[in-house]
Amino acid sequence: MPKLVQNFSIFMVLSLLSIVYGALRCNILAIKIKYDDYDVSVKPAAYLCIFMWRSFEIATRVTVLVLFSSVLQIWTLPVVLVNFFVFFFYPWILFWQSKSPFPENIEKALSRVGTTIIGCHYGMPL
Repeated sequence: MPKLVQNFSIFMVLSLLSIVYGALRCNILAIKIKYDDYDVSVKPAAYLCIFMWRSFEIATRVTVLVLFSSVLQIWTLPVVLVNFFVFFFYPWILFWQSKSPFPENIEKALSRVGTTIIGCHYGMPL
């Protein structure tokens, strides 16, 4: 049994590192896009700070989810479903309330179906 726990721990740490690295790259990309007119160079200390911040942020979220689901087992599924549907439909509700027309010819490569699929993708919780 301890060997199995050790293997799971290794995979959990590797998964956390992978997710944090992806979040780090997204942060750096967002900084470079925001300050596109300037030559932005991120120092190693800034990489370390962002990496630590994202690590603790994601680890805290996972810990809270695990503790919540282990203590309140019966409430886990309804809460997860409500959370999913709220975050999925929220952008669409805002769109419908604004009474804006559905976008036409945003790009030549996207049809009405493609635009809807992209809207669904960005409406999904991450």
